[in-house]
Amino acid sequence: MFFFRFFKWSGVGYLVFLLLLYLADAWKVHKAGGGILESLGWVFFFPGYRKGFVDYLIPFSFGWWLAALVLLFFILFLFDDVEELNNLREKIQSSEKRLSSLKGEIEKLKRELQRLEKKEKSLKTDIDYLEHEKTVVWDDLKNLKEQKRNLSLYIEETLQRAYEEGREKGYRSVLDELRSL
Repeated sequence: MFFFRFFKWSGVGYLVFLLLLYLADAWKVHKAGGGILESLGWVFFFPGYRKGFVDYLIPFSFGWWLAALVLLFFILFLFDDVEELNNLREKIQSSEKRLSSLKGEIEKLKRELQRLEKKEKSLKTDIDYLEHEKTVVWDDLKNLKEQKRNLSLYIEETLQRAYEEGREKGYRSVLDELRSL
């Protein structure tokens, strides 16, 4: 396939260059005073130009195709390098695809990270609030323990007083009973 493309483009280049040479000679004829049709058909009307053109055409054609063959052999010699370059190109393209997919994943992970950072801030706020609530509850618990202790002391004192008052009332009532007898 490569060979056909190479020879096709070599042939197209050769024909284009011949056309340019022909037009250059047509321009010379026109500058020398020939009409437009004589300038375009100079090969038929001016045998002197035709002989010079043909004399130049044979070595030029030989040189062109010789150069094309040398270039072809040079390319074939470097064909392994070309294949290696093509393989490298494929590897680069696959690496670029992988890179673009990794960039997509990075963007996805960045969005996820931002979402998690927002959630972390929210959780920190909740933790700070709960720590404040814990402190308030601990303070209330300490106050309740203090009140319990105070209440226990108050109850003990009240019971002790009631016991003593009861005992005293009991003694008095026994004494009153004994006196009344």
